[in-house]
Amino acid sequence: MIHANIRLSQQENNPFMHVITDEQLHPDIHNNEYVRILKKVGNISLTNHVHGSICTSFGPINDRDFQELVQRFKSMNCKYVCFWFEGSVPMEEFEDEFLRWAEDFDDWHVMGHIINRPGRFPVFHEQVVILNLSNIEEVNFSFVSGNSYPKYEQSKEHVHDDYTPLWVRGTGGFNDYDDIEQEMNNFFDHFMFHCLEEGYKIINVPFDIRDSKFCVYPEDDVEQTLYWLTDPEFHAKSYEEKSQYKFDEVPGDKWMLYEFLNMSNEILYVTNTEEYPDEQEVKEAKDTNVIVCPASGLNQFLFAMPHIDTLEKIVWTDFNPMSIRWLQHIVENWDGYNFKEFFEDNKPLLLTWGLKDLEFLNYRDKQVDELTEMFNSPLINEKYNRLRKIEHVFLNIDIVNQYDQILPHVNDKNVILQLSNIYSYEINYIVNKYYKAQQAFYSLVNGLLEQNKNVYLRGDTPQGVYYEMTNVGKLGSL
Repeated sequence: MIHANIRLSQQENNPFMHVITDEQLHPDIHNNEYVRILKKVGNISLTNHVHGSICTSFGPINDRDFQELVQRFKSMNCKYVCFWFEGSVPMEEFEDEFLRWAEDFDDWHVMGHIINRPGRFPVFHEQVVILNLSNIEEVNFSFVSGNSYPKYEQSKEHVHDDYTPLWVRGTGGFNDYDDIEQEMNNFFDHFMFHCLEEGYKIINVPFDIRDSKFCVYPEDDVEQTLYWLTDPEFHAKSYEEKSQYKFDEVPGDKWMLYEFLNMSNEILYVTNTEEYPDEQEVKEAKDTNVIVCPASGLNQFLFAMPHIDTLEKIVWTDFNPMSIRWLQHIVENWDGYNFKEFFEDNKPLLLTWGLKDLEFLNYRDKQVDELTEMFNSPLINEKYNRLRKIEHVFLNIDIVNQYDQILPHVNDKNVILQLSNIYSYEINYIVNKYYKAQQAFYSLVNGLLEQNKNVYLRGDTPQGVYYEMTNVGKLGSL
């Protein structure tokens, strides 16, 4: 029996299946906490950046399960299966860039980062291995040993240096080789043996696709990386100190990982990064009395408006004190008209309050224009001003680690817990060791459920599952 979880793509004809394993796939990382962080970062990246289906394989990595999984993927009409190693992640444009490239190049069976140094045989560098199922009939992941290796040919050209051929292809027959198993470093090096044995063409990842993914090379600079990644004393440094350390000490290939750690709590969200809420979906939360939400943008008011007749209180939370102060200033001083003008008039205040620079603002001109027009309409303006008169609680807290400060403000009510993408921030799983962030999430939800009538969740869970105004008290699992 295969133990795997598949999250299907919301796009009907998306050809991708992305595969991650809960067991360690990269053989050269020997620190458990490092592996855990890389896995969580990879999970979040897939959730945020790809539109294809995502499969998580559970349990020991073995040939039987992988072969059966690939057959299942073929039966689901998946074309490209991407196996991701810890430390490698796709960027948002990965699938689009891949499909643009594949329009002209589709005569291959397997893709990966091929390394073929003189005097050895080809292996995969531990980043990503991609199967083109439209060209593959059989797959074999079984482990090999012995003293022979399939004959193969390779391109004269290389991606870089002299050990990264553009492609290798099996030509039939075998060459003698001393102890081939000793040369194989990872699970997919055995798979390459069988691909060459079948005569498959294995291509190196082209530059167009390399530029739309990221690898932190976790096997390099391990001691220094563990210092800034796992040391609480380093985490306690100021944003400025950590920013300077990045440029002075962190290798370029680790910058992406470091940026997750050094996420600034100083960004002020004048506008939101997500779409405006759908009124009908928001109405699914019946008879709402209290909304718990982040102090960011104006979208939160749009969540509140459909419940204007029953809403009693909004609990604003944010780990950025500037965000709390700005939202409080809006509620107390903005009449709902001409938001763009109101912001421009009050922007100097932000600098006097301590905003280091206007570059710390998340401000989107198009969205500001839309919101200005929206709130100028009589109906929305009237609802907004009614919302100003209800109770507002402003909490400058990290909701992940200080969730308990919310609970005293919400009792015996119908509640919307608007978490947005807070639990998709990688920093939550770096500074909180093991499963503390997940534990805090359940403590918050349980605390609200225990002392309220109904709790409607909107946003991501630590598992990467998104809920849209779901009554979590009725769920069999969360």
